[in-house]
Amino acid sequence: MKKENHPPASIANDFASVLENEAAFYCTYNIPYENRAVIHEYRDSLKDITFGEKPLNIQRFAVVDLDGNGVPEVVLEIDEYAGFVILRYERSRVYGNIVGYRTMYCLKENGFFMSSSSSDEDGWNSLYFIGDTFITDNTLYRSPSAYYAEDRCIDEKLWWEMFDAFDEAEDVKWHDYSDGSIEKWIAQNPVFDLAMSEGCADEHQDYLDSLSYLIEMTYDYTKKTQEERNASAKEYYTNCRKELDQIYQRCLEVLSEAETENLTADQQEWEENFDSRMDAALNALQIDTSEKPEDESLYYTFGDMILRRICRLADIYFSVTSVLS
Repeated sequence: MKKENHPPASIANDFASVLENEAAFYCTYNIPYENRAVIHEYRDSLKDITFGEKPLNIQRFAVVDLDGNGVPEVVLEIDEYAGFVILRYERSRVYGNIVGYRTMYCLKENGFFMSSSSSDEDGWNSLYFIGDTFITDNTLYRSPSAYYAEDRCIDEKLWWEMFDAFDEAEDVKWHDYSDGSIEKWIAQNPVFDLAMSEGCADEHQDYLDSLSYLIEMTYDYTKKTQEERNASAKEYYTNCRKELDQIYQRCLEVLSEAETENLTADQQEWEENFDSRMDAALNALQIDTSEKPEDESLYYTFGDMILRRICRLADIYFSVTSVLS
């Protein structure tokens, strides 16, 4: 692509430079929690990154705020339903995450998208960026046997009503991957400079990035013995629980009396749902519920659930502290 005359350094200019293959950037491909073993890292320009041993074939892109922090991301669609590249801006740099098609499709203007692992396991999600990767928040999810909203069991009828409400939201606007579209929708798009002038919640993102150590406990899966896997999984679960207790207490310290009462009741409900689901999983595996779960998959599954709750509580905490500051 030819070089355009862009304004001085800005979020828009940095995104445009990556899209026009003028700048290398750090990009990862690791499907969070679905493949704990393989992580591909790239420090190349967009045209030099491979996906499935093939060059990325980008046909179009969209501008959308996926994590709700006020700074839009740029989502590139890989041809033939291969997946997407999420470009995000953090600490004055552009970072990338490659995701499979089933991880993120039916993208909406409000940042929500669908994910699925099979025909009867799907739902609507938003995401949280954590360090070099991200997690989806399971806003609405169904399995073959149950229906969930934010990891809590709900009635099937209510679930489908909520599903339809998400589905009716406006679809994201896609733009062809061309010089003209990059100039119009990226380089000259005022939404990026507006985000830059208003700033973003650095402390909030710093906290989320600090949780990277938890996710790193789930890596190098295939390089470990079964005993090492169990130990890592247990450590992951235990540290997620510690982080949950800490962010919950931080919330209680800054909330009003009425807000504290509401959050306390909500946390109790979440804990009861969590315990019920864990008991059911332990019983299904015929594990003595008087013991801690020693099955690595349970530690990962329920550790993931705790991590999602940590991120939601962080939303509460930093929404309050940002106003106070």
